[in-house]
Amino acid sequence: NVTIEGTSLCYSVTENNTGATRRGTITLTLGTSTASVTVEQLATGVDFTDFLIDNWSTFDLWASSYDKWKETDKVTLGMDLDFSGKVLASRQFKGSFDGGNHTISNLTINATTSYQGLFGYTKTGAEGPYPMLANLTLEDVDIRTTASFCGGFIGRNYCCHATNVTVKGSVIGDHSTSSYVGGVIGLIRTFKVSNCRNYGNVEGTYYTGGIIGLNHGSTSTTLNYAPHVVKCANAGDVK
Repeated sequence: NVTIEGTSLCYSVTENNTGATRRGTITLTLGTSTASVTVEQLATGVDFTDFLIDNWSTFDLWASSYDKWKETDKVTLGMDLDFSGKVLASRQFKGSFDGGNHTISNLTINATTSYQGLFGYTKTGAEGPYPMLANLTLEDVDIRTTASFCGGFIGRNYCCHATNVTVKGSVIGDHSTSSYVGGVIGLIRTFKVSNCRNYGNVEGTYYTGGIIGLNHGSTSTTLNYAPHVVKCANAGDVK
């Protein structure tokens, strides 16, 4: 039995003999007295330009295709997501992400490696495009690492604009080994953070802050854009 949320279901199948992953969509079309199902396999290069996450199936397709992410991706969240009982691996994201003013709740990460957060590392080239990651609330997060570069939203941000993000919960680094720990972003290098709020507890060793652990400048000769923080506020405890 297959349950289709809305009118479509995304699938991902790994072949046992080759290890190759096949992805595609199953679409349900309802008539007045009949129903039909269409199965379509996506090309190897999955395109996430103007991609909408509107159910867990589309989220899983996007998250499992991290090796296909690129700087021109534009991903929009179209629903609240509750991560209770689910595991999310932090990855490097290169594109734009619009949270649609939705809430991601109960995100839990317990790691021994660096670059932890909803997005472990966001990066684009100095020449652009300069993606925006925006419009999201992270509720009851519990993100912990014994390493560095840890944030409720982003572990390390390079050349991306983060705006209108609220974090509530805990972002905890080890008191003897963790640096660059922030309620929203662990470290930002080159670009802007605006209209962000942190209401959670933040702990770390060096470079620990309520919004950002470290606001780092750029030595790039191709991009003269010093990082800056605008209209942000912290109401959480920082240790």
